[in-house]
Amino acid sequence: MPAYHQPPAAAPGVAVSGTDGGDGWITVAPGAAVLGYGALRLRGAVSVLLSAMAVLCAIALAGTGVVNFVGLHSGQALMAQVSVGPGRPLIILAGLVGALAAARAAHRTTGLGRARY
Repeated sequence: MPAYHQPPAAAPGVAVSGTDGGDGWITVAPGAAVLGYGALRLRGAVSVLLSAMAVLCAIALAGTGVVNFVGLHSGQALMAQVSVGPGRPLIILAGLVGALAAARAAHRTTGLGRARY
């Protein structure tokens, strides 16, 4: 999915998607870490430290998406008629969902979420 697309009026059909740009690899690393955490979580309980690291990686994923989204809507990018494709918002959404899921899993793992009577 394209992260952003520059229409032919500004340049003859320049599009950057996935790992074409340098930022693609920056989003692959935290995404893979959150995915690995999810796989370990399915196999059994994981430590609170590992859960905290997964939450931080997911926040980094969402943060990278937000920073790039804002950067693409800056003055120079708007003058070059750059439009954002569906990939960037999906990265932001994936980071937010990953952070919430990892935080919820950590909350359940530690027993803090269980009611005590």
